[in-house]
Amino acid sequence: MPQYNTSDIQNCYKLIKEGVPKNDLTFTTKVEDVNVYYGGDTYRDVEDTSCVIFWEADIEVRSWGVKSIIPIIHTVDISYTVSDTEQEGKSEEVEINYKSGNTQGWRLETERNRESDAVSPSSVEVDHKKKTITVYF
Repeated sequence: MPQYNTSDIQNCYKLIKEGVPKNDLTFTTKVEDVNVYYGGDTYRDVEDTSCVIFWEADIEVRSWGVKSIIPIIHTVDISYTVSDTEQEGKSEEVEINYKSGNTQGWRLETERNRESDAVSPSSVEVDHKKKTITVYF
């Protein structure tokens, strides 16, 4: 049977009883790994990707400890430059500003990486054909 430090048990009970202050669990994360898909027959080059995610961690606790940590995304700001390889010199800057409650027609999905215990956005996929933004934690 594992040995627990008394202060660890007291801290766990304090979290269960009082909850975690919300401002301690809000994060702004810049994601470097952004993949953009358009679908169809035309290949497009995507450059200068930028993505910033404002999110919070919701910790679900029980008397026996932490049941789960659920990421809740509030905003996703993505920008990039896309070039049409069939029309040389033609490029456009694209900005997607997803906000919960104002989705601009986009659907947000999240996926958890079960190989890591860390909870932080690690990559983002943008699918223009399906109008989905997938954030991988």
